[in-house]
Amino acid sequence: MTAGRKSIVSDITASGIFGILNTSFMVSYATLIFSKTCPDYFGTAVALLLLGACVVSILLALMSTYPGTIGSIQDVPSAISAIIAVSFAQVIASTSQASIFANIFVAIALSTVLTGICFLLLGYFKLGNLVRFIPYPVLGGFLAATGWLLFAGGIQVSTGVALKLINIPEFFKLVDMLPLMLGLLFGFGLLFLTTRHPKNMLITPSCILLSIGIFLIVTLSMGMTIDQLKADGWLLGPLPDGALWRTVSIPDFTLVDWPLVFKHAGSITTIVVLSAISFLLNSSGIEIIAGRDLDMNKDLKATGITNLVTSVLAVPASYVLVSQTALATRIGATSRMVGILQGVFLLIIFFVGGAFYPFFQNLWRAGCYFFSELPCSKSGSSTAANRSPRLITVLSSVLSLSSSFSAFLKAWPSGLWLPLPFLCFVTVPSTS
Repeated sequence: MTAGRKSIVSDITASGIFGILNTSFMVSYATLIFSKTCPDYFGTAVALLLLGACVVSILLALMSTYPGTIGSIQDVPSAISAIIAVSFAQVIASTSQASIFANIFVAIALSTVLTGICFLLLGYFKLGNLVRFIPYPVLGGFLAATGWLLFAGGIQVSTGVALKLINIPEFFKLVDMLPLMLGLLFGFGLLFLTTRHPKNMLITPSCILLSIGIFLIVTLSMGMTIDQLKADGWLLGPLPDGALWRTVSIPDFTLVDWPLVFKHAGSITTIVVLSAISFLLNSSGIEIIAGRDLDMNKDLKATGITNLVTSVLAVPASYVLVSQTALATRIGATSRMVGILQGVFLLIIFFVGGAFYPFFQNLWRAGCYFFSELPCSKSGSSTAANRSPRLITVLSSVLSLSSSFSAFLKAWPSGLWLPLPFLCFVTVPSTS
């Protein structure tokens, strides 16, 4: 197979994997924010998130420094947006769902606009270079923590139960081990094959298509239906049936309670600050994975423009995904076509909706999490070991370990600040 054909196969494979993974993320975010606060608008939320993710993927692919950049709507802004949504629902519970939806729409749009403006200002004043002051062991710990979160995410996708080191005994009492074992078998089997045959670009797509085919043949031959598979947790859900674009509705802005929205200025500011910090950390991780320097200020401007555009759709803030960019790099999908094709994939889902249900299998989704885990963990450990004194490397591992016990947002500050005093006493040899 020629180099050009290998690149095409890698790009199509990566875009398909990321398209399905990010579709599941968008459905999860819509569920988190809207399923309990205004369920009548759940379909609208899924449609807007998919369309927003499509725009983000294409724009960041076109404008980012690193061609293989994969970007999407992020979990941290989505989680904080869900908190804001619940607050709105509690305060104006006696009014219609249309009123709740309008207030959530405006609050999310406002947070995304402000995030975009913040990114543009950081890029304009060339403040992206501040990330150069973050020590290598901290970045190593950050990547290792990302690897752990991917592994834990794969376990949660396959079992439906979140795993933390402090709840392992209870975990094994609650879960069905068959989906977990199948997910691990797929993920690490794929990892073994691609490691043994790194130049064969057909391994990943072949394994995915084969797993989908075998799963459908076995389950349907046993008399199970697609609806039953959805109910039993084998397929992604709840993805609305039919064309999603038909569910889109524009909020009635006359129903917006502006004083109530501005009361959540603190939460909105938190979204902006955490998005900026996460962007810088993710971009630094990508530099390590890609083995090249990025123009942080240019990428900040590109991400700022992207957020300003998607704020019209009222989707949470977006920026680069370090885990998916690492996986794309691992399988040789480092062209801008990966992000563009992923955007096209998400646009197709926007138009056809639940028609793709049989292909959204949690088994191989979980396996892709496990498959994605190694590049992050390997890059994190090698970065910390090769560029830092051993003592500081051990201390930076606090970030990875603490993320196993608590929320990542609570964990990373300890990994960031704990090694810094030791840098005052230890000289790190220059690698330039």
